[in-house]
Amino acid sequence: EAQTAVSNLILYAYLYWYCLIMACFGAAHMSVDSWIAASVLASFVSVALNAAAYHPPACGESGYFHKYCKILRFWIIPFCVSSVSVACNASLDDCYMLFPTDDFQLIILLIGMSGIILFGVVVHYIMLPPCKDLDGAAANIEPISI
Repeated sequence: EAQTAVSNLILYAYLYWYCLIMACFGAAHMSVDSWIAASVLASFVSVALNAAAYHPPACGESGYFHKYCKILRFWIIPFCVSSVSVACNASLDDCYMLFPTDDFQLIILLIGMSGIILFGVVVHYIMLPPCKDLDGAAANIEPISI
């Protein structure tokens, strides 16, 4: 159920947007230095984000460093933002304000992002059964995201 929560669906839609931009024209305009700069920037921002989100204990089964997906997500998001920004700035004819200038690519992007969110919301709120508490009653518990 957590994978279809609206917050995760938004992240999936952004991942689709990033992959489409980079596959269509962004990656072709990136130099090795640009990839390295995006990686270094993502590492610095990741340390700050993980420091802000840290809850003790650090180690152990329930420790913060055991939440690999959360730690990795705090690196991937800044990496994608910085690399797509550099790619779009280097692709002035193909990209404007982080969106493709080609109408067909823009339509594919908007349909894909809308489809991801719409399909996920339908699955989350209509197809999946609600969470039950220990007494069998429907619980109003928001899924824990990692």
